[in-house]
Amino acid sequence: MNNWSTDRSGTYDSDLFYTNIGRESETMRLRLSSAVAARIRAIVEQRRYERIKTMADFVRDAVFHRLYYLGNNSVSNDTATADVLSRLRQAQETANEEADAAEVLRTLEAIQRMVTALANVGEFDRAREKIRQVYEDAESMADSYWRERYLRELRIRFGGILNEPS
Repeated sequence: MNNWSTDRSGTYDSDLFYTNIGRESETMRLRLSSAVAARIRAIVEQRRYERIKTMADFVRDAVFHRLYYLGNNSVSNDTATADVLSRLRQAQETANEEADAAEVLRTLEAIQRMVTALANVGEFDRAREKIRQVYEDAESMADSYWRERYLRELRIRFGGILNEPS
């Protein structure tokens, strides 16, 4: 792994953060324990490290450092590769879950802005119609954690509108 995707010379430096994806990349999903995910999230939220803006940035950096370490130590390549791939899958899944959560929140905020804008100009019926359509669309989604969370958030934020008679 010669190109370490940094802003510097392209050689490995243990003090650098390796968060660039580069021109070619793959998306991977992974699972981490809640405790590890919480620690990563806390580091990201502190905003102490300029190059670590997301959990995915943290994971990419950790993977690069682990790859360098394994490539320069006496661990057999087969074992090292399997270990790295397993950890990479876990880290990527956490990063993807973070992205999913952020997307759900962005969508809910956009819906809130739309309903507020309609209500501000007296378009209550249209606001009710829009929120009910969003809710029906969400109900038709395949069963998943995000479907249930989305529906729950819609009920919490818009329960009054959803329960109003037409």
